[in-house]
Amino acid sequence: MAEQETTTIEETTTEGTSTEEPTGEDWKGHARRHEREAKKARKEADGLRTRLAEHDDASKTETERAIEQARKEAADAARAEVSESYRAQILSAEIRAQAAGKFANPRLAARLLDLDVDAAFSDDGEVNSQHIARQIDEFLEADENAGLRAGPTRTTGSADAGRGSAGATGGDMNDFIRTALQRT
Repeated sequence: MAEQETTTIEETTTEGTSTEEPTGEDWKGHARRHEREAKKARKEADGLRTRLAEHDDASKTETERAIEQARKEAADAARAEVSESYRAQILSAEIRAQAAGKFANPRLAARLLDLDVDAAFSDDGEVNSQHIARQIDEFLEADENAGLRAGPTRTTGSADAGRGSAGATGGDMNDFIRTALQRT
């Protein structure tokens, strides 16, 4: 009985295929054949998907088509709105970065400059930094905007970080403080 099961399994293999492992140069032929079969199956599956989509479209009622179209338009509008919002945020950040050192208050630069979002981005979606820098420079060149320019930087402390300098006291800052405290 075991012999009969073995022979039926061997007989049911498809014609032209072998249950043995390919040896030597045979594996290349087998691989090519399987690639051709897979490509043919993919092409057939794509065709069936297309036919199914056409059949589904044909069987939809006018109301279903209108609902689907409305959903698609709403999704597109939402994507465009989110994209525009992100582009505005990116533009604002780029303006602040470019205005640092040029404007007294870089955050104010993003509000004062009225840049067109579309003009500030290149065709590939990248920020056009040269355009933004040019707009900032042109804005600050105007006489009425002179007060917005960044002036020379002022420090609130000394550069010696509390160690003192060999300036007026002739010693370090700690000695100066000790002598001042002793006088009182």
